[in-house]
Amino acid sequence: MHGIGIAASQGIPGICVVHDLRGETARGFGAQLLQAGTPIDEALRLFDAVGTRHAALSGDIVEHKRQVEAIYTSLLQKSLLGGVSG
Repeated sequence: MHGIGIAASQGIPGICVVHDLRGETARGFGAQLLQAGTPIDEALRLFDAVGTRHAALSGDIVEHKRQVEAIYTSLLQKSLLGGVSG
């Protein structure tokens, strides 16, 4: 999980092997989820798909980061500055 988060912070797509409820957290990092026990042929297809689409997935992660930053910045401004900008 930590590696997925670090990679996402750099715009690098990841695949998280989900083996318990905490694995769902990886969705917030834009990771593809692979359930533990998935047959190897399905897992390899997922790896191939991510490899093929890595540039688009990276762009999605970067855009998500921009959107979240804008939301957080707006909330902080409202909270700390009472809605006054600048």
